[in-house]
Amino acid sequence: QAGTEEHIARWRTVVLPILEQYTDSTDGSFIKDKETSIVWNYCDSDPDFGSWQSKELMDHLESVLVNHPVDVFTGNGHVEIKPQGVSKGSAAQMFLGADAGKHLRR
Repeated sequence: QAGTEEHIARWRTVVLPILEQYTDSTDGSFIKDKETSIVWNYCDSDPDFGSWQSKELMDHLESVLVNHPVDVFTGNGHVEIKPQGVSKGSAAQMFLGADAGKHLRR
C-alpha cells in the first residue's frame, strides 16, 4: 500500500536530497515536511526563477519517482509530493487506526 510507513520512508529518502539541492540553489525557498507529504515552497523566491526551478524540479522528481507510488503536483508557489491515494482524511484514519470512525466526521 502506498501510504504505509515503509513506502513513505522509501520515497522520502529519494526526494529529500533533491529538494535540498533545489532549496540551496533557490533563494527564499524552503522545505515543509507535512508528515504524509513533503512540500518545496518557493513563494518567497524570485517569481520567474522560482517558477522555472519548480518546472525543473517536477521533471526531475517525475523521472526519479517513476517506480514509486507517489503523486507530484504544483500549487501556487509550491511543489508537493505525497503517496498516491493519501488525503488528509485517510492520513487521519491511518493515524487513529480502528477508532477513526469515532473521531472523524463524514
